[in-house]
Amino acid sequence: MSRSNFFLFLVALCTLFSCNKVADTLSEERAQKVAESFAAAYFNYDFKRASSYCDDESVRLFRFLASQLTQADIDKLNSKGAAEVFVDSIVNNDDGSYAIVSVENFLELDSIGGASHIVESGTFRIPLINTLDTEGNEQWEVRMAYLPRNEKRSRD
Repeated sequence: MSRSNFFLFLVALCTLFSCNKVADTLSEERAQKVAESFAAAYFNYDFKRASSYCDDESVRLFRFLASQLTQADIDKLNSKGAAEVFVDSIVNNDDGSYAIVSVENFLELDSIGGASHIVESGTFRIPLINTLDTEGNEQWEVRMAYLPRNEKRSRD
């Protein structure tokens, strides 16, 4: 291989790696946007909008959660103001992909029949899946096998 061919090979290789890096960055930005949009809807109890960011299997959990809301919960939601969400990171590893999301000022439902309460802050892991839409374009969705659990317990 001549020097000029070797140089062209190196340039092509570097271009390929930089394109992959750009694609990975765009993919992570899409995942972050989906996680943030989902979390904002979910923690403000807009289940219809939250379910639009989920795969079909996850929708059943919204029906269950909506059936557990009481009038007292709805009154607390209406008086507390909007929950704020922040995506801290997107994690991709052998166990799958997920977003680490911090949430402030949210209503936490207690066990069935228990009283709900406002929580100042919490941290949640939102599972994500990367799929292709009907046109073959990459898309991120939330896959909820269970309701998100607060990993950071507040002293509220």
